[in-house]
Amino acid sequence: MSRLLTAEGADRIANQFYEVRFDTATGNIASIRDRSAGVELVDGTAKYQFNQMVYVHKNSKESKEGYEHLATKARSTKKVSGPVRATFESWIDDEKTGAAIHQTVILYDGLKRIDIINDLQHVRALYSDRFEDRYCDNIFYAFPLAVPGGQPRAEYPGGVVRPYDDQLRWGSHDYLSANRWVDVSNKDFGVTIAPWNEPVFHFGEIRYNEFSINYKPTNPHLFSYAWSNRMAGLLTLSPDDCNATLGYSLRPHEGDWNSGAATQFGWAVASPLLARVARP
Repeated sequence: MSRLLTAEGADRIANQFYEVRFDTATGNIASIRDRSAGVELVDGTAKYQFNQMVYVHKNSKESKEGYEHLATKARSTKKVSGPVRATFESWIDDEKTGAAIHQTVILYDGLKRIDIINDLQHVRALYSDRFEDRYCDNIFYAFPLAVPGGQPRAEYPGGVVRPYDDQLRWGSHDYLSANRWVDVSNKDFGVTIAPWNEPVFHFGEIRYNEFSINYKPTNPHLFSYAWSNRMAGLLTLSPDDCNATLGYSLRPHEGDWNSGAATQFGWAVASPLLARVARP
């Protein structure tokens, strides 16, 4: 099997750079270890697991009252290690949301990149034919990073923004909509996440409907605001229409966001090289 490393145990995959361990009971990521730096990148003490789906319900469109539900029980898991890549897949039937969730984590031989693909089918909790229900039901994915003293940043058109520090004291501080990447780093190391098609992130905690103008994150956890029922009854005509594929690419790096080439990684994910056959 080429240079791709085979991790012992059915609950982990690895390559030359990272070892990813899973909670086989939930199907979520329990640990990401940077092998060269010798650091753990997942906060194991967090309320949420890494790449865990979080369903957030609010009692009305602008209400702060509601509840959260976590997808916590995997129906099955499967690990496959091949000559080019290693994958870990989990299947979750979430009774609360009605979602059939298929989560895939991929490591590649010789490549400093971790890909995550979350396929959600018939998320019935997001469907309603009543306009009064719009904005009430939302899907987040949690990424509780372990970067001590880490400063979060998001790429914006024409600049890089730090939550709170680079925001005026009006308008919402609850989220940022990233151009190609978000990053949390200190002077020694960090992690860049390049979302494939879900650019809105909350920092430190889920802040849905908080409407704050002076919030400042106090921890390095990231939350992808992946999906909302704000178009319920318009784009979805039945619960079986509530389907989505949510993708993320991660890359741990040495140094801060700039020396760690967060921008280059974001561009590489957003505009990948395409192979073409040159015929004579």
